[in-house]
Parts: sequence; C-alpha cells; structure tokens
Amino acid sequence: MGGPSPNRVSPPASPLAALTVTEMHAKRWTVRSRCRRCGLTLKVHLPSVIRVLGPDAVLWGRTFRCQRVDDGFACAGDTGYTAQTIRHGSWVGLRAATAREIQLAHANRATAAYDAYRGREPTGFDGKPSGST
Repeated sequence: MGGPSPNRVSPPASPLAALTVTEMHAKRWTVRSRCRRCGLTLKVHLPSVIRVLGPDAVLWGRTFRCQRVDDGFACAGDTGYTAQTIRHGSWVGLRAATAREIQLAHANRATAAYDAYRGREPTGFDGKPSGST
C-alpha cells in the first residue's frame, strides 16, 4: 500500500544491470554522490555526466574530489556513488565491478543484440518471453 507493486520485479543496482552512465540514465536510475569526509550528499544529474565524461563512462568503483567549499577552504575528501533502481528502493553502493561482471555484462548485451537482430523476444527471469504469462 502506497509503494511500488510487489509484482514488479526490479533487480538491485549491479554492473550486470547497467554498466555505463547511459544505461543508468535509460533505465531511470537515481544516482547520488556522498563525500566520505564532510558527508555532503549531492544528486548526480546523469545527462550532464554523459555530456562531460561521454556515453561510455563508468561510475562503478570511481571516486571524485568533493566539490564543497566553505569560507574559501575546499574539502579534501573524495566522493563515493550510490544508486537506486526504483523510487523508494534501497540505495546500493557502486563498488568496483569485477572483471567477471564486466565480461558477463558485455556477453548479455551481445546476446540481446543478436536476439533482437534475429527477431526473438527478450526473455524474462523465468526464461519465458517477457510478454507471456
């Protein structure tokens, strides 16, 4: 009641679900950064990140300098990233993706592209086409 439907399946944030910033934006993920030193939390505007870092940029395991400036003194901390796949879902840290996760993500994309080229429907978690019941 009042939250998302329990029948809706939404996997947690994972490099297998969205490796690049463009994929996160296409899947409507919410991303925020948090300084580990001063605690400043900022919402990440993904279209701006795409324009600055490029469409193939990866935030998994990356850190940037904190942007906070108080009275002329800049914070010396670094920011970590967290993502939320659906509204009111849990926030998951964007830890560094392992080589195996990256390899699986690329293989999944290649399989999906091949299936689309051959006119096959994408499959759901149960192996059935996503439109079937």
